[in-house]
Amino acid sequence: MQNLLNKFLARYFSNEEAIYFGLLLLSSFLFIYLFGSILLPVLVSIVVAFLLNGLLSTLKSINLSHRISLFLTLFTFFSFYVSLFFLLPSLGKQINSLIQSMPLIAIAFQENLELLSQAYPEIFSEDGVNTLFANVNCSIASKKRLYEHGFL
Repeated sequence: MQNLLNKFLARYFSNEEAIYFGLLLLSSFLFIYLFGSILLPVLVSIVVAFLLNGLLSTLKSINLSHRISLFLTLFTFFSFYVSLFFLLPSLGKQINSLIQSMPLIAIAFQENLELLSQAYPEIFSEDGVNTLFANVNCSIASKKRLYEHGFL
């Protein structure tokens, strides 16, 4: 067994570059694991800076002065940033309203499908409609439980 282990170590870890690569890989995973929550805002800011730099370069390439291009870029960024403060509360209310009205939507959908199954029994079978809505009701109930417990 020791001979097999020695052969394995000699084959894969005798190369100095492989050892450095393994250590680099291990330390990178450890760094991301330990500092991942801190790195997310940094990575987002890098992406935003990259996008804003692209907008600035594009505006300068259409023969606008640097000051005007910078003003338009910053104005665009701050307009988008401020609009998030106005849109997010409204979006949250709309999502909450949708979740609250989901059972009524499902009931209306079920009634319409039952009407379709009566009008076109060869296409929509009554058993298929009942099975479909048993699955939909189960899914809605599980989503509602997740939402009530704060997981969604």
